[in-house]
Amino acid sequence: MIRRRRTLAWPLATVLAGCSQPVALYPGNKDATYHQKLQRVLVTLNLRDPGMTDAQWNVIVRPQELQQSLAAAWRPFGISLEVLDLDGVSDRAKVTADAVARFAPMQIANVRIARFNKAGGLVSIIDGYMLETAIFDVATRKTVWTGTVEFRQFSAGGRSRSGPLGMAKSHVSDANDFADGLTSQLKTDGLL
Repeated sequence: MIRRRRTLAWPLATVLAGCSQPVALYPGNKDATYHQKLQRVLVTLNLRDPGMTDAQWNVIVRPQELQQSLAAAWRPFGISLEVLDLDGVSDRAKVTADAVARFAPMQIANVRIARFNKAGGLVSIIDGYMLETAIFDVATRKTVWTGTVEFRQFSAGGRSRSGPLGMAKSHVSDANDFADGLTSQLKTDGLL
């Protein structure tokens, strides 16, 4: 069972990327009885909400960018990882089970969109969103950690995440900030 900490309505003072603060961290929740380090991790991504338009989807960080950023952040810790994009997959359970059988992970980190803010204008786009990560231990068959990274709104974080009229653009900065923030949380909670 995950030990619940008092969750604040606002992010911790830990904010990444200098004074513009485009990304904020919330406290992680760790199972106090879990003492393993991450070693071989299957990262599953569920980043697209069914209610999003294509223009809104273009604001969200891309799976390949997250894969590259997580690999770079976790390489120094000796973590092996595989990233599995589940958006658009009809039978997520089967695809995940196949990946587990092939990759044989020790942990599964499910990254999902937890919340997003819509901004008006000519095209209603996403202006700020949160990704929640839940880590499941394969051996014990339980969730052992959860944490959240918030991609702040343009007015608070100063980073535009959409091109004109919601066109796609690179989100490498967000991917790097997510990987750094998640890594920081996991280190603080003793999983790295």
